[in-house]
Amino acid sequence: MKRGLKINYTVLLLALGSLSVPALARAESSLPYSMIPEESYEMDLDGDGKTETISYQTFENTSDPENSGATLEICKNGEVFWTYQAPCWSYSWELAGFPLADGSACLLAVNKADNDWNPQALVLSLTEETDTFTPLADLTDLTRQSDEYPDNLLSGWARIGYPFVLSTGENTFTIPWTESLRSTGNLEVLADYELSGSSVIQKSAPLRLDEQRIWTAWKSFPVYDQPESAKTVFQVDPDDTVHLTEYNLVNGTVYLKCVNEEGLEGWFPDPEELVYQPSADAENPEGIYQGYFKECVFAG
Repeated sequence: MKRGLKINYTVLLLALGSLSVPALARAESSLPYSMIPEESYEMDLDGDGKTETISYQTFENTSDPENSGATLEICKNGEVFWTYQAPCWSYSWELAGFPLADGSACLLAVNKADNDWNPQALVLSLTEETDTFTPLADLTDLTRQSDEYPDNLLSGWARIGYPFVLSTGENTFTIPWTESLRSTGNLEVLADYELSGSSVIQKSAPLRLDEQRIWTAWKSFPVYDQPESAKTVFQVDPDDTVHLTEYNLVNGTVYLKCVNEEGLEGWFPDPEELVYQPSADAENPEGIYQGYFKECVFAG
Protein backbone atom coordinates (compact mmCIF):
# COMPACT_ATOMS: atom_id res chain seq x y z
CA MET A 1 0.00 0.00 0.00
CA LYS A 2 1.90 3.07 -1.20
CA ARG A 3 0.51 6.41 -2.26
CA GLY A 4 1.85 9.89 -2.68
CA LEU A 5 0.20 12.94 -1.17
CA LYS A 6 -2.20 14.93 -3.29
CA ILE A 7 -0.94 18.46 -3.92
CA ASN A 8 -3.71 20.11 -1.92
CA TYR A 9 -2.99 17.90 1.09
CA THR A 10 0.08 19.25 2.75
CA VAL A 11 0.76 19.04 6.43
CA LEU A 12 2.83 16.98 8.69
CA LEU A 13 2.12 14.11 11.00
CA LEU A 14 4.88 12.25 12.65
CA ALA A 15 5.02 11.36 16.25
CA LEU A 16 7.13 9.05 18.24
CA GLY A 17 7.15 6.98 21.28
CA SER A 18 10.35 5.87 22.98
CA LEU A 19 13.69 6.35 21.24
CA SER A 20 16.74 7.98 22.78
CA VAL A 21 18.11 9.92 19.82
CA PRO A 22 19.43 13.47 20.35
CA ALA A 23 17.72 14.80 17.17
CA LEU A 24 14.73 15.85 19.26
CA ALA A 25 14.60 17.39 22.72
CA ARG A 26 11.14 17.37 24.27
CA ALA A 27 9.65 19.43 27.07
CA GLU A 28 7.89 17.83 30.03
CA SER A 29 4.55 16.60 28.73
CA SER A 30 2.00 13.87 29.33
CA LEU A 31 2.32 12.92 25.66
CA PRO A 32 5.79 11.55 24.79
CA TYR A 33 7.47 13.73 22.16
CA SER A 34 4.31 15.76 21.74
CA MET A 35 4.72 19.47 21.22
CA ILE A 36 2.79 22.07 23.17
CA PRO A 37 1.70 25.20 21.23
CA GLU A 38 4.04 28.19 21.64
CA GLU A 39 6.65 26.16 23.55
CA SER A 40 10.11 25.81 22.00
CA TYR A 41 11.89 22.55 21.10
CA GLU A 42 15.44 21.99 19.87
CA MET A 43 15.47 19.82 16.74
CA ASP A 44 17.98 18.89 14.05
CA LEU A 45 15.57 18.89 11.12
CA ASP A 46 18.10 18.31 8.33
CA GLY A 47 20.61 16.06 10.10
CA ASP A 48 23.56 18.47 9.81
CA GLY A 49 24.39 18.16 13.51
CA LYS A 50 23.02 21.61 14.36
CA THR A 51 19.69 22.14 16.11
CA GLU A 52 17.07 24.77 15.36
CA THR A 53 14.52 26.14 17.81
CA ILE A 54 11.07 24.99 16.64
CA SER A 55 7.65 26.01 17.94
CA TYR A 56 4.14 26.21 16.55
CA GLN A 57 0.78 27.87 16.98
CA THR A 58 -2.67 26.95 15.72
CA PHE A 59 -5.91 28.90 15.37
CA GLU A 60 -9.31 28.70 13.74
CA ASN A 61 -10.05 30.61 10.55
CA THR A 62 -13.03 32.74 11.62
CA SER A 63 -12.78 35.38 8.89
CA ASP A 64 -14.01 33.14 6.06
CA PRO A 65 -16.94 30.84 7.02
CA GLU A 66 -16.74 29.12 3.63
CA ASN A 67 -13.12 28.11 4.21
CA SER A 68 -12.91 27.35 7.90
CA GLY A 69 -10.01 24.91 8.13
CA ALA A 70 -7.66 25.52 11.05
CA THR A 71 -4.33 27.25 10.36
CA LEU A 72 -0.97 25.87 11.45
CA GLU A 73 2.08 28.11 11.78
CA ILE A 74 5.50 26.60 12.49
CA CYS A 75 8.27 28.91 13.69
CA LYS A 76 12.02 28.36 13.35
CA ASN A 77 14.35 30.37 15.56
CA GLY A 78 11.49 32.66 16.57
CA GLU A 79 10.10 33.50 13.11
CA VAL A 80 7.20 31.99 11.17
CA PHE A 81 8.77 29.47 8.85
CA TRP A 82 5.92 27.41 7.39
CA THR A 83 2.16 28.03 7.25
CA TYR A 84 -0.61 25.65 6.27
CA GLN A 85 -4.39 25.94 6.33
CA ALA A 86 -6.49 22.79 6.39
CA PRO A 87 -8.76 22.45 3.32
CA CYS A 88 -11.71 21.27 5.41
CA TRP A 89 -13.48 22.38 8.56
CA SER A 90 -11.44 21.93 11.74
CA TYR A 91 -10.51 23.84 14.87
CA SER A 92 -6.90 23.00 15.73
CA TRP A 93 -3.66 21.19 14.99
CA GLU A 94 -1.49 19.09 17.28
CA LEU A 95 2.18 18.40 16.55
CA ALA A 96 4.72 15.76 17.46
CA GLY A 97 8.30 15.13 16.40
CA PHE A 98 10.46 12.06 15.90
CA PRO A 99 14.07 11.31 14.90
CA LEU A 100 15.17 9.33 11.86
CA ALA A 101 18.07 6.94 11.49
CA ASP A 102 20.19 9.54 9.61
CA GLY A 103 20.06 11.97 12.56
CA SER A 104 17.41 14.27 11.13
CA ALA A 105 13.92 14.71 12.55
CA CYS A 106 10.42 14.76 11.09
CA LEU A 107 7.21 16.29 12.35
CA LEU A 108 3.70 15.00 12.52
CA ALA A 109 0.67 17.31 12.38
CA VAL A 110 -2.76 16.00 13.31
CA ASN A 111 -5.79 18.09 12.40
CA LYS A 112 -8.78 17.94 14.78
CA ALA A 113 -12.48 18.55 14.17
CA ASP A 114 -15.72 17.77 16.04
CA ASN A 115 -15.68 14.66 18.26
CA ASP A 116 -11.87 14.66 17.97
CA TRP A 117 -12.12 13.31 14.42
CA ASN A 118 -8.96 13.80 12.35
CA PRO A 119 -9.48 15.22 8.84
CA GLN A 120 -5.72 14.96 8.19
CA ALA A 121 -2.58 13.42 9.67
CA LEU A 122 0.42 14.69 7.74
CA VAL A 123 4.07 13.65 7.84
CA LEU A 124 6.48 16.52 7.14
CA SER A 125 10.15 16.42 6.28
CA LEU A 126 12.48 19.37 5.76
CA THR A 127 13.67 19.74 2.16
CA GLU A 128 17.22 21.09 2.41
CA GLU A 129 17.32 22.55 -1.12
CA THR A 130 14.27 24.77 -0.59
CA ASP A 131 14.56 25.08 3.21
CA THR A 132 10.88 24.31 3.67
CA PHE A 133 8.71 21.40 4.74
CA THR A 134 7.58 18.77 2.25
CA PRO A 135 4.57 16.62 3.17
CA LEU A 136 5.47 12.96 2.64
CA ALA A 137 2.01 11.49 3.25
CA ASP A 138 -1.41 11.97 4.76
CA LEU A 139 -1.79 8.93 7.01
CA THR A 140 -5.59 9.16 6.82
CA ASP A 141 -5.34 8.45 3.07
CA LEU A 142 -3.11 5.43 3.74
CA THR A 143 -5.15 3.90 6.52
CA ARG A 144 -8.80 4.95 6.57
CA GLN A 145 -11.55 3.95 4.14
CA SER A 146 -13.12 6.66 1.99
CA ASP A 147 -14.78 6.99 -1.41
CA GLU A 148 -11.30 7.40 -2.89
CA TYR A 149 -9.69 4.60 -0.85
CA PRO A 150 -12.43 2.00 -0.19
CA ASP A 151 -9.97 -0.89 0.37
CA ASN A 152 -8.07 0.66 3.29
CA LEU A 153 -8.00 -1.33 6.52
CA LEU A 154 -9.77 0.98 8.97
CA SER A 155 -13.16 2.66 8.71
CA GLY A 156 -13.65 6.35 8.02
CA TRP A 157 -14.60 6.76 11.69
CA ALA A 158 -11.13 5.80 12.96
CA ARG A 159 -9.24 8.43 14.96
CA ILE A 160 -5.58 8.70 15.92
CA GLY A 161 -5.00 7.81 19.56
CA TYR A 162 -2.62 9.19 22.20
CA PRO A 163 0.28 9.36 22.29
CA PHE A 164 0.34 9.86 18.52
CA VAL A 165 3.37 7.61 18.06
CA LEU A 166 3.86 4.61 20.32
CA SER A 167 7.29 3.58 19.09
CA THR A 168 9.89 4.18 16.41
CA GLY A 169 12.56 2.09 14.78
CA GLU A 170 15.06 2.64 11.99
CA ASN A 171 12.85 4.84 9.76
CA THR A 172 9.71 3.09 11.01
CA PHE A 173 7.02 4.30 13.39
CA THR A 174 3.81 2.98 14.94
CA ILE A 175 0.57 4.96 15.17
CA PRO A 176 -2.32 3.93 17.46
CA TRP A 177 -5.74 4.27 15.86
CA THR A 178 -9.03 4.03 17.75
CA GLU A 179 -11.52 1.92 15.76
CA SER A 180 -15.07 1.00 16.75
CA LEU A 181 -16.28 -2.57 16.16
CA ARG A 182 -19.62 -4.18 16.99
CA SER A 183 -17.92 -6.95 18.95
CA THR A 184 -15.54 -4.84 21.03
CA GLY A 185 -16.69 -1.22 20.94
CA ASN A 186 -13.72 1.13 20.89
CA LEU A 187 -10.53 -0.78 20.10
CA GLU A 188 -6.92 0.41 19.76
CA VAL A 189 -5.37 -0.82 16.51
CA LEU A 190 -1.62 -0.37 15.92
CA ALA A 191 -0.58 0.55 12.38
CA ASP A 192 3.10 0.33 11.37
CA TYR A 193 4.60 2.69 8.76
CA GLU A 194 7.96 2.91 7.02
CA LEU A 195 9.69 5.95 5.57
CA SER A 196 11.02 4.98 2.15
CA GLY A 197 12.81 7.76 0.32
CA SER A 198 10.35 10.62 -0.07
CA SER A 199 7.24 8.55 0.69
CA VAL A 200 5.56 6.69 3.53
CA ILE A 201 4.41 3.06 3.20
CA GLN A 202 1.89 1.42 5.51
CA LYS A 203 2.84 -2.15 6.32
CA SER A 204 0.28 -4.74 5.27
CA ALA A 205 -2.33 -6.52 7.40
CA PRO A 206 -2.82 -8.01 9.87
CA LEU A 207 -2.49 -5.02 12.18
CA ARG A 208 -1.41 -5.51 15.79
CA LEU A 209 -3.56 -5.15 18.91
CA ASP A 210 -2.64 -4.86 22.59
CA GLU A 211 -1.87 -8.50 23.40
CA GLN A 212 -1.84 -7.84 27.16
CA ARG A 213 -5.38 -6.51 27.40
CA ILE A 214 -7.88 -8.98 28.89
CA TRP A 215 -11.38 -9.30 27.41
CA THR A 216 -14.18 -10.98 29.37
CA ALA A 217 -16.98 -12.53 27.32
CA TRP A 218 -20.62 -12.10 28.37
CA LYS A 219 -21.96 -14.30 25.54
CA SER A 220 -20.90 -17.38 23.61
CA PHE A 221 -19.34 -17.24 20.15
CA PRO A 222 -17.19 -19.59 18.03
CA VAL A 223 -13.58 -18.97 17.02
CA TYR A 224 -12.38 -20.34 13.64
CA ASP A 225 -8.99 -21.50 12.45
CA GLN A 226 -8.67 -18.63 9.94
CA PRO A 227 -10.71 -15.80 8.43
CA GLU A 228 -13.62 -16.96 6.24
CA SER A 229 -13.24 -20.52 7.54
CA ALA A 230 -16.07 -22.68 8.96
CA LYS A 231 -13.70 -24.86 11.02
CA THR A 232 -14.18 -24.10 14.72
CA VAL A 233 -11.06 -24.16 16.92
CA PHE A 234 -12.77 -23.41 20.21
CA GLN A 235 -15.86 -21.80 21.72
CA VAL A 236 -15.78 -18.73 23.94
CA ASP A 237 -18.39 -18.97 26.71
CA PRO A 238 -19.72 -16.39 29.20
CA ASP A 239 -17.07 -15.26 31.73
CA ASP A 240 -14.22 -16.75 29.67
CA THR A 241 -11.24 -14.38 29.37
CA VAL A 242 -9.30 -14.05 26.13
CA HIS A 243 -6.69 -11.85 24.45
CA LEU A 244 -7.24 -10.17 21.07
CA THR A 245 -3.92 -9.90 19.24
CA GLU A 246 -4.49 -9.01 15.58
CA TYR A 247 -6.90 -7.17 13.27
CA ASN A 248 -7.53 -8.05 9.64
CA LEU A 249 -9.96 -7.02 6.90
CA VAL A 250 -10.91 -9.77 4.46
CA ASN A 251 -13.42 -9.15 1.67
CA GLY A 252 -15.04 -6.33 3.59
CA THR A 253 -15.35 -8.17 6.93
CA VAL A 254 -13.20 -7.42 9.97
CA TYR A 255 -11.69 -10.45 11.73
CA LEU A 256 -9.98 -10.44 15.13
CA LYS A 257 -7.40 -12.99 16.25
CA CYS A 258 -8.44 -14.47 19.60
CA VAL A 259 -6.26 -16.42 22.07
CA ASN A 260 -7.85 -18.23 25.04
CA GLU A 261 -6.28 -19.06 28.42
CA GLU A 262 -5.20 -22.50 27.17
CA GLY A 263 -3.19 -20.89 24.38
CA LEU A 264 -5.54 -21.93 21.55
CA GLU A 265 -5.88 -19.25 18.91
CA GLY A 266 -8.11 -18.49 15.93
CA TRP A 267 -10.21 -15.80 14.30
CA PHE A 268 -13.77 -14.54 14.66
CA PRO A 269 -15.66 -12.08 12.42
CA ASP A 270 -17.07 -8.84 13.70
CA PRO A 271 -20.88 -9.30 13.62
CA GLU A 272 -22.95 -7.50 11.00
CA GLU A 273 -25.34 -6.11 13.61
CA LEU A 274 -24.87 -4.81 17.13
CA VAL A 275 -25.43 -7.42 19.85
CA TYR A 276 -26.62 -6.28 23.27
CA GLN A 277 -28.43 -7.55 26.34
CA PRO A 278 -29.84 -5.83 29.48
CA SER A 279 -27.67 -6.48 32.50
CA ALA A 280 -28.22 -5.79 36.19
CA ASP A 281 -25.37 -7.50 37.97
CA ALA A 282 -22.73 -6.25 40.37
CA GLU A 283 -20.33 -5.38 37.55
CA ASN A 284 -22.84 -3.51 35.43
CA PRO A 285 -25.90 -2.53 37.52
CA GLU A 286 -28.94 -1.26 35.64
CA GLY A 287 -27.01 -1.26 32.40
CA ILE A 288 -26.51 -3.35 29.29
CA TYR A 289 -23.80 -5.52 27.86
CA GLN A 290 -22.94 -4.75 24.26
CA GLY A 291 -20.82 -6.50 21.66
CA TYR A 292 -19.24 -9.75 22.83
CA PHE A 293 -17.35 -8.53 25.89
CA LYS A 294 -18.08 -6.89 29.23
CA GLU A 295 -15.36 -4.35 28.45
CA CYS A 296 -17.16 -3.21 25.28
CA VAL A 297 -17.56 0.60 25.33
CA PHE A 298 -18.74 2.79 22.47
CA ALA A 299 -18.01 6.48 21.97
CA GLY A 300 -20.40 8.91 23.64
